[in-house]
Amino acid sequence: TQHDATYTPSHTIPTPDQQQQQQQQSEGCTAASSRPRRVIRAPERLINSAIGGYGGAADRDDHDMVRCDGYAAAAAPGSGLPGAQPFRVQVTPLAEVMMDFHAHLDRHEIIGLLAGAWLPEQRLLRVERAFPVREAVASGAANDGINVEMDPEDQFKVTEVIQELYGLEVVGWYHSHPSFPALPSVIDIANQLQMQQQFRQAPSGDEPYIAAIVSPYDKRLPGLQSSVTWFRVEGKGNGAAAGAPIGLNVLEQGYVPMELQTERLLRQSTPHSLLRLLPALRITAQRYVTKRSAANLATAWRPPAAAAAAAAESDGWLGTRLGKLLGSVREWWPRRYNNSVESQQFIDGLRAVLMDVRQAAGLPPIDTDTRGEATSNLAPLPAAAPSAAAAAVTAAFKQPPPQQPQQQQTSPPL
Repeated sequence: TQHDATYTPSHTIPTPDQQQQQQQQSEGCTAASSRPRRVIRAPERLINSAIGGYGGAADRDDHDMVRCDGYAAAAAPGSGLPGAQPFRVQVTPLAEVMMDFHAHLDRHEIIGLLAGAWLPEQRLLRVERAFPVREAVASGAANDGINVEMDPEDQFKVTEVIQELYGLEVVGWYHSHPSFPALPSVIDIANQLQMQQQFRQAPSGDEPYIAAIVSPYDKRLPGLQSSVTWFRVEGKGNGAAAGAPIGLNVLEQGYVPMELQTERLLRQSTPHSLLRLLPALRITAQRYVTKRSAANLATAWRPPAAAAAAAAESDGWLGTRLGKLLGSVREWWPRRYNNSVESQQFIDGLRAVLMDVRQAAGLPPIDTDTRGEATSNLAPLPAAAPSAAAAAVTAAFKQPPPQQPQQQQTSPPL
């Protein structure tokens, strides 16, 4: 089923009685809030996941990045063959676009939930949507960073929306590594392992819960498109008792991050559904535009020279983070529609939305000079209503799309 409705969460502070009721109703959310805290700090080392290549506890850093192992290439995902990925994973462009867009908005890590369905008979986990969740910032600092996690109240609300409004289930989580590779850190692996165990199903033992990491501003990217890694955790924990608390030294316990192969789930209504995503993208942009750690889309972004020709469609915006964002998001469009009218409408509408959000926040617009290099006016502008361009694109797609049979395309992305 294609879900095209948009939802604006109401982030009101509940009364103490309401908070107690929510806590009693959200066991999964409460468990998630007890996960190890992640710290916004670039990992310093890159290590292999093999135990032999990993030092002891004294040599361990929770923010070391870990190379994922891979499943057997000759064994189809979900086939049950030795070394095969335990289930197939399908991802819609709607989820990819939201994750990537969200990751571009903050210089610090962002976080959200993945919504979809688990189809055990087909050995298939389907990711339909990605939902941003507010970050909970703890007081104090650790390791020269800021502790961040999902805000429990917002996580509960988003989970409720996923289940009640969209008729989906939480099937995973995503977060960003803003300027370093999309590889899991030791603490990311510990978080994922803990959530997998919480989602374990009896009697099959299946753990239909996955993770994604988005890297939008890594200067080592070969082009404008962000890097995304999908993974889960395998291992038996070196004989650790089932249900025992998981420490951060998950590699020392014998657990290994495994990179997942994914398929793109395409439908004939996908372009229309992406256009209908614009209001939700506006809401997300409004949340971050005045945040202290917001990524300034007017600042320079210089992709490698080899990527400049491929990114020429960004025109004068190419040299900015705005051009990086637009170019990356466009790459997630199915290639069969990449030069379509809908694709251009989406990019024009998204650019207008971002400019409107900046203007409404009193930030200067992003201009281009005659050389195509980006500049930002210094004088702040007064708040203004959304532009006609953004309003027209949004209004044109208020009607639901016609029901269409779904199509499926396996990776690599179209």
